Amino acid sequence: MIDQTQPLTPQQSLLRLGTFVLVGLALDRILRGQKDTINYILYYRGRKVYHGICKAHRIEQRLNEHICQGKVFDEYDYDQPKVETEAKRIERLRIGRDQTKYNIHHR
Repeated sequence: MIDQTQPLTPQQSLLRLGTFVLVGLALDRILRGQKDTINYILYYRGRKVYHGICKAHRIEQRLNEHICQGKVFDEYDYDQPKVETEAKRIERLRIGRDQTKYNIHHR
């Protein structure tokens, strides 16, 4: 515990500032959400065959998983990272609109 009657040392001031910054960053991440999720679309011969979401850093791994599962596609596209709840909302809308071949579990 820091004695409030004594002036803070430079180290104590820096430690206190660092604590406030870390708490602020944690609250910001909790309240606003982390923009780390992307929507992606798989195409085969120019037609949409699958809508999905994943963490942005996993897109290549996710595409390989689809290949191993037997999904046939020759092109893909993805958008900018966003909060996961927004990505899920967009995915549901697109699946409902496009009725894509490999999204049968969402119908």
